Amino acid sequence: MELTSPTEFALETVAAVQEYSILAARAIGGLFRRPRYFADIVYQADLIGFGSLPIVVLTGLFTGAVLALNSAHTLQRFGSLSLIGQLVSVGMVTELGPVLTGLMVAGRNSSGMASELGSMVVTEQIDAMRALGTDPMKKLVTPRVVATIFMLFFLTIISDLLGLIGGGIVSTIIFGMDSHQYWSSAWQALVFQLKMYPLRSRENKCSTESRSAYLAGKPKLFLGLRVPARARF
Repeated sequence: MELTSPTEFALETVAAVQEYSILAARAIGGLFRRPRYFADIVYQADLIGFGSLPIVVLTGLFTGAVLALNSAHTLQRFGSLSLIGQLVSVGMVTELGPVLTGLMVAGRNSSGMASELGSMVVTEQIDAMRALGTDPMKKLVTPRVVATIFMLFFLTIISDLLGLIGGGIVSTIIFGMDSHQYWSSAWQALVFQLKMYPLRSRENKCSTESRSAYLAGKPKLFLGLRVPARARF
């Protein structure tokens, strides 16, 4: 491993942050400049969204089931087994659903994005696009970022719903809880939280989904475009 001086390391870090900030600004700015590659956005949405659906469904279902299973034993000691629905609904909808969905989407798609863009840099396809007058940021980066953010919203909803279903299955089959009571308590907990803390609930939900969308693709796109052109696989 090559050793570098602290000064060189600091300069490289600052340069990387600068390059990443420029990449993020150009990726978002590409939404407001023509041409707009809607076909690429739809293709990436299908690749990222529907491709990630099986793992998101399984993750949400088993997370809700395990959350209900682990919490039920503690609640049962205090005679509060009816609170399982509230615990699962609040835990899945506010934090676990968006975070785990973002991690699953990032784990499945980010490495593929980085390797795809890296191979395009190595084979000089990026330079060819620039020579033909096409902006690689608008053509390659913006559609992937937009598709990831757009599809992650719906994937999070599906993950939350499957988490509630998994918790309902465990509480009904294993602990003999009435299904109507479970869903009623889960719904009432969400409505109560939204009415009592409307601004905080929306801020937490939006910030969690934004962090998940951020982790799901942008850093890997940056790393893929930073592959040296002289590199060979």
